Amino acid sequence: MEPIGLFPAKDHQDADWIDRVNHQELMRWLRPAETILTSTRCMNALFRLNELRERAMTTLSEMAIANRVTLSTVQSGMVDLSLELVQKDIRIHDMQIEITELKEEKVNMEAEMELLNDQFYDVNMELADANEVIAGHQAAQQEAQQVQEEEDPEEMEGVSSMDFEGTPPQPPTAAAHSPAVSIDSVGNLDDV
Repeated sequence: MEPIGLFPAKDHQDADWIDRVNHQELMRWLRPAETILTSTRCMNALFRLNELRERAMTTLSEMAIANRVTLSTVQSGMVDLSLELVQKDIRIHDMQIEITELKEEKVNMEAEMELLNDQFYDVNMELADANEVIAGHQAAQQEAQQVQEEEDPEEMEGVSSMDFEGTPPQPPTAAAHSPAVSIDSVGNLDDV
């Protein structure tokens, strides 16, 4: 069958193959029907083999194309995910910088709050001292007023109501000369 190209020999030096090919003419004369039937069956088998090969090649090529499309889709998805990951890394880095800045700002604000608390304490202490001084002045003023009320207003030294046509002059009040009321002494605690 090799001479007509149906089943080419894998090895032309094979003894079985040479025996079959050399006795081909004899088989045609002795058993023509069986030879034709066998040749037809061999041709049918070869046709089916070639058909299966074509189907296999078509299926393999379709699978290769599908795998190629899937691979390119996966690669494009990986590129998108990589870009997204890079963007997230950038956002994380920016957020870390912002967190660091906020921590520094918090430390600065805590230092300022501590300084303000110290200043508030100092001002409260000064206010308490000033209130004590004011209370002392007010007590002295009240004592002076009580002493003045005890004395007769008509009998002031060297002044009589007869000496004036209108109202007699009144002695200046102690509040007018008090350092708590004086404009010069406002905020100046060294006067006390």
